[in-house]
Amino acid sequence: MTLNQPPIKLVLFAGLFTFTILGAEQGLLGIILARYSEQHGIAASKGGLFFAAHAIGASITVALSLIHKLDQANPYRVAISLGLVTIGFALVATVDAWPLFLCSALLLGLGFGGLILGFNTLFATRFAAKGPFFLNVLNTAFGFGAVFAPLFLAMEWISLFHLLCLFAFTCLALLLATRGLDDRVAAQHEHTASAAPKITLWLLVAAPLAVLEKVIAG
Repeated sequence: MTLNQPPIKLVLFAGLFTFTILGAEQGLLGIILARYSEQHGIAASKGGLFFAAHAIGASITVALSLIHKLDQANPYRVAISLGLVTIGFALVATVDAWPLFLCSALLLGLGFGGLILGFNTLFATRFAAKGPFFLNVLNTAFGFGAVFAPLFLAMEWISLFHLLCLFAFTCLALLLATRGLDDRVAAQHEHTASAAPKITLWLLVAAPLAVLEKVIAG
């Protein structure tokens, strides 16, 4: 299989912007739910479904990545995931209906899982021996977003609605810039194919635990 090698600068800047937004999303999930619950009278026990939907979405993306033929045939994981996150941010910023609010969490989770997989793979494989260093930089961007997004809201420098809209438009711009970004690694597929059945079984056991943890944390 011949794979297109994306420009290093595109991988770097798209990855840093994306992980900053993903970190911000994680830092804002609780705030988003609290604001929605306050406006629509959602009980805390029911609100936990929002975190569960996000966790289920991320788990589905990881499970799909372990299906060898599907993963090998999909050069658009990053672009699709950015599209899902764009729609998720737009929905969570604007919808009032509880089912649509849960749908936004699911879409955000699906996109979150795909982007975490895609950019971690790109940063680990496209920078040769410097891959571990750039992975640390990538995950530092995630932490930056997780810290500063809630801070901006606490300081009232921007409203939650405008911040979510900003993220939606930024993800759309990233989607247009990275629509040809292929995160597949040829050598990785052989290993993934042989390990997939065992890993998928483990994932099916672990996914409910991850959902439970999200609900409790929420």
